[in-house]
Amino acid sequence: MHQDARNRHKLFNQKSKSNVFEFVNGLMQLMGQRGQLLSKYCGIGIYKRPSNESDMKKVRNWVRNRAYNLMLLKVINDSTYYGASPIITFDSDQKDGWAENLFVGDQCTFLYGYISRGIHVPIPNYVKPGSHPCLELADVFAFLVARSIHCKIERKQYEWNLSEMGNVCYTYFHEGGIARYITTTELPEQLLQNC
Repeated sequence: MHQDARNRHKLFNQKSKSNVFEFVNGLMQLMGQRGQLLSKYCGIGIYKRPSNESDMKKVRNWVRNRAYNLMLLKVINDSTYYGASPIITFDSDQKDGWAENLFVGDQCTFLYGYISRGIHVPIPNYVKPGSHPCLELADVFAFLVARSIHCKIERKQYEWNLSEMGNVCYTYFHEGGIARYITTTELPEQLLQNC
């Protein structure tokens, strides 16, 4: 964790770097040891900055929507395979209309009936950030994966070993939008092929 970010964070601002690393390592081991009880999904969209700056927002939104959609559909498919109806919760200060619109749009497709196996899946909930320990754990998880990707792209040494967290289902897409997913303990190499 960067020094400035640690100084601003209410949980870590009184901790030394070694204390923070020890805490994060403990969380990673907790996630890894609960492998059968804790499903971990990560929707990733990596893109190159467009040469035309005016296209940036359009590209970023397309990638965000696609990554969210792939991950959400994979979670629904995996949950309904076992007859479960997932309750999906995001932490957000406000309702994210784009996310709800994508979810409702998915429900209107023929493919959704197959993926959901006819099981009702409610619209995702939006709760205040920090309101549930599992959401805080998800934030740590997201940070660790994002930091790992950043370090790989920048060819820097990564501070943590992602395999400590156990299996993670990564959903991603190649250029052209072809959907892929892989469950592994490491960051998938094919994710960074074009970086």
